[in-house]
Amino acid sequence: MIENKLADQGVEFTPINITGINQSKTYKPRTEKDLYNVYFELSSVPPIEWQRIFERVWKSSLYSMFRRTWVEDGYIVMYCGIGEIEKYHKEQLNKKVEETNALYKSYLDSTRREQKDFQEKEKAEKEKVRDALSKISF
Repeated sequence: MIENKLADQGVEFTPINITGINQSKTYKPRTEKDLYNVYFELSSVPPIEWQRIFERVWKSSLYSMFRRTWVEDGYIVMYCGIGEIEKYHKEQLNKKVEETNALYKSYLDSTRREQKDFQEKEKAEKEKVRDALSKISF
């Protein structure tokens, strides 16, 4: 898992931000509605656990203009009206990305602690076995 490798290597997480909207990817999936799949560009492709956290955070949102939203490659995609973005969604998206970054950092910190604890227990167990076996002679 990428996150475990990052945690294991001590790599620091760089918070992800929305950097703009990709106009060429944005499209209207249903002609009978004035709603589009709008592709918000991210500063980097988020790790899978960041994506899961974002989708949980977004689905728990309680605001009146809630729209279906998901992460796809290096984008957050929202099914919404173009005119809604500045008025309703921009601020909420930025808040939810910030919240996701904080939760993801906590996740990484927790994973690092768990790995360190596991490694320390594994080392202690090996030393215990080595010490016990070293006392046996034939």
